[in-house]
Order: sequence, then structure tokens, then C-alpha cells
Amino acid sequence: MKYVSCFTLFLTALFLVACSHAKANDQPLKDEMDLSLALKKAAPSSSLTMEPVQKETSNPSKTGGNYLASLPGLSPSEVVSLIEGYGFDCTLPELNNKRTTQYCDLTTDEYQFTVSIWGKTAESVDLIEAVAFYYGELEDYSDLTAVIFGNIGGLSYQNSVTQKAKTWVQETIPSVQNSGDEAINIFGGVHYYIYAMPSIQVLEIGKLQK
Repeated sequence: MKYVSCFTLFLTALFLVACSHAKANDQPLKDEMDLSLALKKAAPSSSLTMEPVQKETSNPSKTGGNYLASLPGLSPSEVVSLIEGYGFDCTLPELNNKRTTQYCDLTTDEYQFTVSIWGKTAESVDLIEAVAFYYGELEDYSDLTAVIFGNIGGLSYQNSVTQKAKTWVQETIPSVQNSGDEAINIFGGVHYYIYAMPSIQVLEIGKLQK
């Protein structure tokens, strides 16, 4: 009986050690299962796409970050290049009251032409103002004015109808001679305005931007 009892105690002790060892080995397995479950819960659903996030960009038309010039696509240098061919002298662009301005002048003993170019940037044009001043009668110089003003009116910009605009200016100049005379038209969405004062004719193309 003593040997049986000892043998029984030995088996019992062995069983307890084995159980203890098995429980210890179960803990890492449980930890691995918990980690796997956590990763599965954290993983994105199969319905989601792993696309890079696109940063939203602002719409210039809504924010006003970019403005559209009154004569889009036309640069001051193109205006200057045209009128310098008639002998105009032009200043360098100047920034004044948040606008870039450039002035051109042609003066003789009989007449004076000036052209002013306005834009919000050095590369844009919002308004062209051409002025013809004569020391004689306007009708004596209407042909010259029609040529210079007509070619300015025929400058190319986005959506322009150059030939129609040029022809209208040339044909309108002779009829706008007296103080108070005026003529208005729109070409390619751009405002054209011709008017007269004593000894002066004026052509305006476009409009100043705020």
C-alpha cells in the first residue's frame, strides 16, 4: 500500500506539473488570438479602397484667387508693339493703386495721340484708352485716327472678332466728331466706346477691374 500510495502521489504530482505547463503554453496562443482579432477589427473593410487622399483645391471662380482680365489673352506688350510701329514712345509699366499702367505718346505740331493701358497685373489688360487731340479740325485728321484707332480696336484677345471690331471702329470715327457724340458696341464680350469732346476723340476698349 505504501508503494501504491507513493506511486499515486507521483502520478498526481506529474499531472499537476503537466497541467501547469499546458496552461502556461496556452497564454501566448491566447495573446496571439487576441492580437489577430484586434488586427482584423482594425483592418479596412473590403468595400473601402486604399486610394491616396486627394487634397481639395479651391475653385478660382468662387474664391476670386485668380481674376479674368477684361481683355483675356492680350498682354500690354502686344499693344505697345503695335503702336510703336506708328512712332509712339511708351513708358515702362508702373504699379499705381494696385493697377499696372503704361502710357504711350505720339506728338507732332498738328496733333497728339496718347494710349493708356491698365491691368491688374503686368501681363494683363483690362482697359485701353486711346485719345486723339488735334490743333485743327477733327475732320481733317479722321482718316489718320481711323487707321490708328482701328488697328487698336482690331487687337486679338480671347473670343475676339478682330476684323468686325476693327471695321466698326474705322467706320464709326468719322461720325463721332462733335462734342457729345458717342457710339457703343460689344465684340467678343468686350465693351467698345467711342466719344468726342472739343478737338478730341476717344476710344475705350474694356473696363477697369475693381
